[in-house]
Amino acid sequence: MAQQDTVELVDIFGDRYALVRAGSVSHRLLFGQSFTFIEPPERFLNRLAGEDHAVLASLLQLVDSLGTFGISPYTAKKRLVDALEAGEIKVYLLESDHWLQDAGGVPSQSSPPPELSREAPRSQQTGSRHAKAAAPSVKKAEAAIATDPGITGGKVARLEFMGAPATKSELDATEANNQREDSYSLKQQEQLMTNGAARTTREMLLAIESGHIPRYLVRVGPKKNFAHGTFANPNNEFAFAAEPADLRGLSAEEAMRKVGWTDEWIENCKGEEIVACIVDTHSSEEFQSVGNLEWSDLKVKATKNRRFMLDLRSQSISESDCERFFECAQSTPVGAMPTGLSKQDLVKYDAFRQTLSRRMSANSLYTGFGATMREDGTLGARELMLGNRQKLEGFKLDSVQHKVISLGVV
Repeated sequence: MAQQDTVELVDIFGDRYALVRAGSVSHRLLFGQSFTFIEPPERFLNRLAGEDHAVLASLLQLVDSLGTFGISPYTAKKRLVDALEAGEIKVYLLESDHWLQDAGGVPSQSSPPPELSREAPRSQQTGSRHAKAAAPSVKKAEAAIATDPGITGGKVARLEFMGAPATKSELDATEANNQREDSYSLKQQEQLMTNGAARTTREMLLAIESGHIPRYLVRVGPKKNFAHGTFANPNNEFAFAAEPADLRGLSAEEAMRKVGWTDEWIENCKGEEIVACIVDTHSSEEFQSVGNLEWSDLKVKATKNRRFMLDLRSQSISESDCERFFECAQSTPVGAMPTGLSKQDLVKYDAFRQTLSRRMSANSLYTGFGATMREDGTLGARELMLGNRQKLEGFKLDSVQHKVISLGVV
């Protein structure tokens, strides 16, 4: 029996694309003459590049039809791109949609000839799951966006992840743990990184809640990243770092995921030795600008950053847009599309988030409440900010007591 076509429609910035998982049905019969075959599909791939929040919901609907629902956005996009490049999925830019009468997929008077019905794609079978997703209306799309829980199940604030407020006994125990951590020597921190056990997620959240600024910071990455003798990129105004207590006893890949490395970044490091670099901030004045960096803090730093604001202006994003988008980002679950934005604003918001990632290192997994997040929506490690006091000469490892510890090959 011949394989059927599976057809999905997706709207991207005003253009409608038909994506066909090809079987034996003629594409000419499917679309009449009202389409352009995109071969190779660079234009479509380019529109999926980066963190394209405006099409994320539609994209995940598409990959759902391929049996991949529930995976991370990066993995979803990668599977789709692989299928596109392998020719398993064909892309058509529709010049009109006269062949569909409504969202149910009922053929219009100008639809393909009757012989198409011999192997009609599931997206044209009224009542099927694919038919419901075939041609979503604007109202339906807005409703889907409004209820988008992202990768966190709708959680946004730290307390939502904690589940219950901290008790006095928990805060007392956290303070004792903070003091013990600060009392360790650098050698003890090194030993614990290999032989110790990471604290629980709640213990990590309680440490954030306590407001204590830790003595030791750690960054994780390929060994070559530290070969230049710096803890972080000296071109940046600040760097994100974690607490060693959250990374103890983990493999290289586990540690990378816990500090917020994405599948894509980890894949690019396959075969490399991964290390944890721990610094004793009390041993150097240059490493003592340590603090929390929540959404309100990031907003202050970003709006004072000349390069960031110039980048926004070059993309027609005004200061008032920036203000709105920060508020929007703070109230939107990680991985979700924001609510209350027009289609045009969604495009701007996507550009805003990409600029925030490029200029301020706050990527799509940034929570804004002091903890890192994995791509599956679970929390990772405590996240702190280390300020760069020396500008282009900052973050030098020879100015601070430190240990570089191998975590193995990823």
